[in-house]
Amino acid sequence: MRCWTVLFFAGLVISGSAQWVSVGPDGGNVQALAVDPQNPDRLLAISYTYPDTPQVYFSSDRGASWQVQGRFDQISASALEFDPFVRDRVYALAGSGYVLISTDCGASWRMGTLPGLNNTLKPDPHHAGRILVGGYDVVNGNYLPVVQISTDYGATWTRVIVDSTANNRPVQGITFDPAVRDVVWAGCVAGRIYRSGDGGFSWEPRYTGVAPLAAVYRIAVSPGNSELLLAGTSAGIYRTTDGGFQWTPVGLSRTRIVVFPGTDTSRAYAVSYDTVLFTERVFVSSDTGVTWNPAEPGMVLAKSGGLIVDPQVRDLAYIYCNRGVFRSTDAGAHWSERHTGMRFAHISTISVSPTDSSRVYLEFYENGVYRSDDGGTSWERCPEFLDCGNICGIGVAPGAGADILYALEGKG
Repeated sequence: MRCWTVLFFAGLVISGSAQWVSVGPDGGNVQALAVDPQNPDRLLAISYTYPDTPQVYFSSDRGASWQVQGRFDQISASALEFDPFVRDRVYALAGSGYVLISTDCGASWRMGTLPGLNNTLKPDPHHAGRILVGGYDVVNGNYLPVVQISTDYGATWTRVIVDSTANNRPVQGITFDPAVRDVVWAGCVAGRIYRSGDGGFSWEPRYTGVAPLAAVYRIAVSPGNSELLLAGTSAGIYRTTDGGFQWTPVGLSRTRIVVFPGTDTSRAYAVSYDTVLFTERVFVSSDTGVTWNPAEPGMVLAKSGGLIVDPQVRDLAYIYCNRGVFRSTDAGAHWSERHTGMRFAHISTISVSPTDSSRVYLEFYENGVYRSDDGGTSWERCPEFLDCGNICGIGVAPGAGADILYALEGKG
């Protein structure tokens, strides 16, 4: 199965072959997104286009427009990071856990020397050349949490066992203290949180108060207070004000992402499961994570995704998900499409209105139904009407006087 965008017949060339012009729609499943900390105008994104290898997209205008930069060497990406010191140097984790490195801003990639079993990757913002990768490794038959450390931009790696007694507790997230050199935090499965004061070469437990069965996905350190941290876990958000010696639950349900923006010491963002809407959405705190409210009207993330904040502009954040890239300039309350130029999604079916040939309907795989009233020049996503979101057929009833649509979804 290959991925397609809609192509409209634009005319004939002299040889008699057809000339086709892509008309979109823009967007699709974006698996990884990164903002260049040296220049936040520059963004990089990796799509998901199985079974083809993903395309890499580059933006030089904070996502207003995108251009194809190259191809990613693996089927999917699970992490993407700009090097904070070297321009155009980028690191990524493949879905299989392998580390890939690019020195030309994603145009080409080489496989790192590090093997798989990795879940998270972070360059050190304080030490040039230092990168930490977290996951697990098999040691004497035990699956132990490990951190792989490179101090030479990924050329060589040193394996560090975080806790030799923590079997089946892989590292899920790594976070550097934005203000204090060499302080690193690691979150693991089964309620484990660890702190390192020497750049990751030794670790101590700091998880008292965290639910013992909670998977710790992400840790956020306040840019204004290194003793104040938030942890996003499968049991909700936990907060500490004493550097992790005691954690307290502060609400919400399963939270994959939690982050403090560097431009506001009181605000925090989270991507959590909404138990009313039964989907993920963005939540915002204005009191350093004590209380949380859904960003209204906000945006839901029906099938996973991620959130990153701009390192320089207050209240500016990005979401990437199965629908593309979206940007908010008001702390998550409103989101606008930010994926012009991204055209890689699979379209399974398309139908034209029998009453108006300029009205077209199509199914954007794992995204929804889109409608165009101008022959494909512009597209609008239709409201959700099916839980599955994977429609394999659309039909428009003839002779009804108005468009009556029938849809066959994947569940039958």
